[in-house]
Amino acid sequence: MKYEKEILESFDIIGFKHRDNQVHSINRILTEIIDNDYRNIVLSASTGTGKSIIGVVVAETYTRLFNKTDSVAKNHKTGESLASLILMHNNMLVKQYHESFEEYNDWNTIFQLKGASNYGCGHLPDTATADDCIRDSIFDYEKNRICKNCEYNISRKRKNITRHLISNYSYFFTVSQLTGIEILQPRTITVWDEAHTINDVFSSSYTLDIDANLFNAMGKWFTKLGNQEFIDKLKYIKSMIPTGTNGKELMLIHESTPFNYMKLVKALYNVFTEVHEVAKEISDSYLAENRRDEYLRISPIVRGLSLKILNYGNFIEYQYEHVFQFNEDFGFTIKPIFIDKAIYKSYLDTSKKNLFMSGTISKDFLVDTIGLNPDETVEIVLDPVFNPENKPFAFVRPINLNYKSLQQKDTIEHLVNVVEHLLDHHTGDSGIILTPSFKLSKDIGFPLIKTKKYNIIIQESGQPVSDVIDAYKQQVDEGMNPVLISPSLFEGINLEGEYCRFQ
Repeated sequence: MKYEKEILESFDIIGFKHRDNQVHSINRILTEIIDNDYRNIVLSASTGTGKSIIGVVVAETYTRLFNKTDSVAKNHKTGESLASLILMHNNMLVKQYHESFEEYNDWNTIFQLKGASNYGCGHLPDTATADDCIRDSIFDYEKNRICKNCEYNISRKRKNITRHLISNYSYFFTVSQLTGIEILQPRTITVWDEAHTINDVFSSSYTLDIDANLFNAMGKWFTKLGNQEFIDKLKYIKSMIPTGTNGKELMLIHESTPFNYMKLVKALYNVFTEVHEVAKEISDSYLAENRRDEYLRISPIVRGLSLKILNYGNFIEYQYEHVFQFNEDFGFTIKPIFIDKAIYKSYLDTSKKNLFMSGTISKDFLVDTIGLNPDETVEIVLDPVFNPENKPFAFVRPINLNYKSLQQKDTIEHLVNVVEHLLDHHTGDSGIILTPSFKLSKDIGFPLIKTKKYNIIIQESGQPVSDVIDAYKQQVDEGMNPVLISPSLFEGINLEGEYCRFQ
């Protein structure tokens, strides 16, 4: 293999023992990147392949080879190229990814970056996060004592030094954009893990819900700022939205004079921009005067408006393909479908190469959904690690399931009976039940609990996946044969052996 020596050296640097199949796969990827000069690699690899290790070692090896001749960005301390930005779609996966390497590396090699709201504030631990940073209003003595050791401030310094930076799609698509993508130095390779979720995460992040909740929230914010002019502008914009069946008729019947929702989006964008300037000025003055209580009341408004400006501004700039739908009561929703107009300009150009990885992905899918250039993209499909015959799918007594039927009592009773039959078949085993919503989890789970035949764990809305997984694994270890019901376990959860005998 052409790059075997360099690959094995990278395994030593990362601190992982290599597997022959991984070395072979990495060599295939490097051949496409270096020899054939493909910009985008789409890696389809099933469970057990070790995609996380492959991604890091590919980036480490290519960066060391590439660093001899050229560079994307330099670590200002060492002069070495920054290797990779590793992205995945939720914090649970980010944490799991980081912990996979934590035993072997310090933060100089691999580091996890989170949004500011995930870091606490040492000065105001019960009332603020790093989003509400008050360091500019603190005396030097206090700054040295607390702010100097602030985890958030340390992470900001480390993000452009560590060779492999790990974060989630939402951070990359939204938080980093609030102050410009330049806050993250360009990397040699961006590794997009669970890449089949890219388009969905972007679409969810940039959906515009222009409804009663939006106007109520904005009304409260503008009232706090005490500016009647902004409140009046908001009322006028709200009056532009047709209500009830009027809205649907404008869209469906009077197609020659459809509702001009783009005009309304631009009007909201302009108001958000005006209010943000005022709110930011007030917020900065409170911080300078050390009026912490007032500052903490207004800083969420500044952050919220920043996000609105980003979302609305991107839609106005790119006008990507989208779905428009009037709500039953009031307002409407605009949801992006495909993100190809946005992703190249803002995201793909931040690295020299891109590695897209998933167990369920293809080149054609990414070309269609995020607009990859097919001439710059190559697909690699790895052989499955586990025999597919050992992972059968069984379709049991199928019925028509949709949003409407899932609201009916008979449908829920049928599902409970089917699940009960399957659990009886798996007596003594631990497993998981995947649902599309927290509501359905409860609809199925509560009747099963009442039977007192099964040890049912139901993930609650807002409960971190990591917490529920830890509780579930502990009960498996104690021989309690739990069954976990959740809408959040479809991807990236490692439940090996006895931890999951059925799904």
